Amino acid sequence: MLFKTKLFSRMSLEKEVATGAQYAQFGLLIAQSVVEKMGQRGFSKKQMQQLLTGPGKGRAKEIASAVVDETTHILITVWDRQQEKLSIFWKKYFNHDIDWSKLTLPEEKEGFNILEYIPNCFTEDDIYNKYVEIFGKDSVSEYYHIIHDCIKTQQTRITDNRLILHRGGQGPDAEHLGKSYNVFSKEPLHFMTPIEGIISALRYRVETGEVIRSFIGFHALNIWDDAMGMCRNVDGRFRIYRNFRDRQDSYYGPCEVVL
Repeated sequence: MLFKTKLFSRMSLEKEVATGAQYAQFGLLIAQSVVEKMGQRGFSKKQMQQLLTGPGKGRAKEIASAVVDETTHILITVWDRQQEKLSIFWKKYFNHDIDWSKLTLPEEKEGFNILEYIPNCFTEDDIYNKYVEIFGKDSVSEYYHIIHDCIKTQQTRITDNRLILHRGGQGPDAEHLGKSYNVFSKEPLHFMTPIEGIISALRYRVETGEVIRSFIGFHALNIWDDAMGMCRNVDGRFRIYRNFRDRQDSYYGPCEVVL
């Protein structure tokens, strides 16, 4: 699972600094454990005096440092690492700083292990053009001249910057394979919209070097009332495409997201 406990599922991501009292309490817990363990070993007064005044005094500081390092390792969760990766990605490629204090983690759901940040200051075309900028114009196969203007309707989202969870990978969710837009759009679930899909495809290629596999359907219709989606062409190029709303193929389907 992405999060260790459900306690963190809907909390703000703002990190408050620990108090002095909390540090002191943690230190007391460590001290109590040390007393208990060392008492079980039956050290003599002379041995303890050597530890307090001799060469062992410097060694004690090394032990304390090791305890802090181990504590840090324990507290850095999978979520913390993903948060760091997202911050680096958006700063490097878009010069955009994520304000984590204003974001809320999506509800935890088994198997949804990829966290995605969706800013409200970029359009689908901004993300698509960045894909071209990073990987070259031959990395894409254009279908829409302006993607954003061709979106007629899509699944509702909040207008603020937000986070989503998804399963990740190169293609549609296994459990939704073969579902046409007419089928999955009626389900009481959330599925990737165009901007969510393009962001996930860009991050996937940046981080793995791989192009997403065909065909991932979006929860969106274009101005011609066709279903929208993304795929990898036979020549390996990334593409935003249009499809029949009732098309059902074993390799086609949507990607579910958790908001």
